[in-house]
Amino acid sequence: ASTDGQGSGHAYGALKFSGVSGSDTTLDDVLVLNYNGNVGIGTASPDAKLQVEHNGGHTSGTVQLAESSFDLYNPLAANTDEKGSVITFSDNYYDGTSYHRTTRAGIKGGTDIVGNDARGFLSFFTNSSSANTLNERMRLTNDGKVGIGTTAPGRTLDIIGDFGVKKGS
Repeated sequence: ASTDGQGSGHAYGALKFSGVSGSDTTLDDVLVLNYNGNVGIGTASPDAKLQVEHNGGHTSGTVQLAESSFDLYNPLAANTDEKGSVITFSDNYYDGTSYHRTTRAGIKGGTDIVGNDARGFLSFFTNSSSANTLNERMRLTNDGKVGIGTTAPGRTLDIIGDFGVKKGS
């Protein structure tokens, strides 16, 4: 472990754990804890409270939680609709001159109505136009209704827009 002190007389910087792989003797940052509380696994400069990176090609690496649960908690203490937590799926896109991080899709779980009475929803988002512009595509409401193309389904399955059903051969 090492620290990167950036201020004189202060323990300001990052706590870094480094390692080597195989015959490569270059130290790579494996785990970083920045001065602002951000933790990075596989990155030297985490942009979020926990950022896990794996440069393994077209798909990302595996994050495994064995015999446990994973809880996304939003501590906002407000009586508001739509509060909750979000999982986003991001990568880099090339604009002709450089690469930019962009969010491609997301899943959100949150409160379905104003009033902290535990009624929740689960919604799915995708990016279909400009970078980082997610649009809600499907929602599962607190009473089990599924909406595709609507955030307020009125029936068990409510589809707004064209759809088709095809019999398989």
